[in-house]
Amino acid sequence: MLLAPHPLRVCVIGQLHAPSKLFIVRPHTTKINTRIAVDSLLMLVETAGQIGKKREDKQMKVLLIDTFYKGFLNGVYSRQQDLANRSFLEQSNYLDGTFFPTANYWKSPLEKLGHEVFSIAANNPFAQLRWCIENDRQDIARQCADKYSYGGVSVGYGNQQSWVKAITAEQIRTFRPDILYSVDLNIFDSEFLDGVRPYYGIAVGQHAAALPRHCLRKYDLIVSSLPNQVAHFRSLGIRSEYLRLAFDHRLLSHLKSNSKLYGLSFLGQVSQDHLRRIALLRELAKNIELDFWGPKGWEGNEIAQMRVNWRQPCWGLDMYQNMRDSCMVFNCHIDVSGDYANNLRLFEVTGVGSMLLNDWKSNLNDMFDVGCEVVAYRDADECVRLAKYYLEHHEEREAIAAAGQARVLREHTFDRRAVELCDILQNFGT
Repeated sequence: MLLAPHPLRVCVIGQLHAPSKLFIVRPHTTKINTRIAVDSLLMLVETAGQIGKKREDKQMKVLLIDTFYKGFLNGVYSRQQDLANRSFLEQSNYLDGTFFPTANYWKSPLEKLGHEVFSIAANNPFAQLRWCIENDRQDIARQCADKYSYGGVSVGYGNQQSWVKAITAEQIRTFRPDILYSVDLNIFDSEFLDGVRPYYGIAVGQHAAALPRHCLRKYDLIVSSLPNQVAHFRSLGIRSEYLRLAFDHRLLSHLKSNSKLYGLSFLGQVSQDHLRRIALLRELAKNIELDFWGPKGWEGNEIAQMRVNWRQPCWGLDMYQNMRDSCMVFNCHIDVSGDYANNLRLFEVTGVGSMLLNDWKSNLNDMFDVGCEVVAYRDADECVRLAKYYLEHHEEREAIAAAGQARVLREHTFDRRAVELCDILQNFGT
């Protein structure tokens, strides 16, 4: 039985992995104008972003390499049909303004710290072909693509890795970065690095997902937001450092302050890498109405018992707006995360000002005050109980959401993380 609670702290009493009772401690709270508080915190975030300019770090040339979801790219370019004919820089800036979470979230913070940054979406045929034309290297696209045209802007996906790697390699040779920073280690592996080795200083990878099967030993450093993967890379003889993800606070000015349109929501991927997520989503949907943005196919034979409002996958600002319009957003980490919390959703949901219902992890309290800034469950039953409780208790839910957002804007922005990243790189000796 749930005791009648008051915000904000949740304490679980009982067995560690199967709690039998849920109590909520009543701390003293002071009502605040959350809009004023958030505006004040954003001013502090912008001020903090200037701190790095006073540092005596060596200025670096950084090349950020990542890939986008094809569905996202197709959606953007179909809605903006003239975009493909714009310059490489204009296309890059437009995509940056969509706030699709890629390596580009490092660009603005690193530039604030005085570094020169060039960012590419390696599998974006529209921008990559435009770069080839602007740099008189159409021959690369012709040689490596199964089809090539500029009017229709197509290099052909049938032979994708060939042109993705070939154009990216030429961009490395042209830019000659001090830091080659790759966030897609499945495509850009040791074999790729061998081909461009004379043209960069050190190669840094970023990874926190299912482990690639091919060789990564040519990376000088791999950063990860998962401590277990840091240990794994070190066991292979690869230098690795722990670096948490964060929130891009710039996007807040692009969001509308709507009233809450959705109750319990989930926005994201569901695959064989997310078996625990699938099981929990099924249990939630059998007990609570669930707004779901993502792929079908995870519901199994129990679909008739589920209450799911199916919606098309969304990314970038659309995703963040839907998160903000939700009373509560469910999160369950990828299976390889083990005992550690790390994903972007931790900071995205809290950053936009909604309450996060997160799976309990051993390091979650290192990032948030559990029960005050986020809510955490240990099993399916507790997940359902917490979701039901906080959907019915608006003031407590909104107090937790406001506290979570304040914590993110104080401590978990990419401006803050960029300083940590530069410390890692400077200590590496670049």
